[in-house]
Amino acid sequence: MITILVAALVGQYANQITIGFARKAALAPPLPIPGKSKFMITIFNGTKKPVALLDERNSWGYEMVSFELKSPAGAVTKITRKQRAWDKNFPTPVIVQSVDMIHREIGLGDGTWQGLPAGIAGQKHGWQVRTLLTLKPERGLTEHGIWTGSIASKWTPATVE
Repeated sequence: MITILVAALVGQYANQITIGFARKAALAPPLPIPGKSKFMITIFNGTKKPVALLDERNSWGYEMVSFELKSPAGAVTKITRKQRAWDKNFPTPVIVQSVDMIHREIGLGDGTWQGLPAGIAGQKHGWQVRTLLTLKPERGLTEHGIWTGSIASKWTPATVE
């Protein structure tokens, strides 16, 4: 929110979109990452122009958000969406206007995610998580002006049980 206000007042824009966890307070407690965790992520467009992202109701948008979970020892585990069959599949754009953002609700216990640690032995604090937004360039996407690339949020403190 502060980023939006600063960009509007100062007239400085970012070079690319950013992604992060939607938190209610600047000093929020660690993000819980058990199997049934629900939280929001934000994708912010701080650029001068609208950006076309993809809706989650197609294979490209469904798979473009993932997470990395880092243990206190530094081991990184990737959490991704499970493959699924699509009876209709075409890129549906979601336009994020300049200096605007969208939110996506994530439910790690909804059965669509893979890579979650199965039972953690030992330390439940000291973990970190970050979200990734990745979409490889493909002819059908780039021709329609869909954003492609890869960005990552900052590491956020997490607890794992």
